[in-house]
Formats: sequence, C-alpha cells, structure tokens
Amino acid sequence: MTQRDLAEKINESYNTLQSWINRDRLPNAEQAVTIADALNTSVEFLVTGKSSNK
Repeated sequence: MTQRDLAEKINESYNTLQSWINRDRLPNAEQAVTIADALNTSVEFLVTGKSSNK
C-alpha cells in the first residue's frame, strides 16, 4: 500500500499523512486507531514499534 493509498483509506489528505510521517504533527487518538486498523496492527505498535506479549 502506498502512502497515497493509506491516506485515501483513512479518509485523510496526503498532506496530513505526510505531516504525521515527518512528525510535524501527530494524529489524535481516534486517527491513530483508524491508521492502526487500516494497517492491521495496533496503536501500540505504531507508537513503539513493539507488539504486546499478552
């Protein structure tokens, strides 16, 4: 999936996604959940790069 595909899938502009990737801005909690769902991962993994070991 390209970054443009992801932006479309989460209903955000490509520029907004780029600002998150470049860490100029951060997504709010709801947006983070939407991103995690679109990527089939957890918010924890998006933030830390680690999966929980439950």
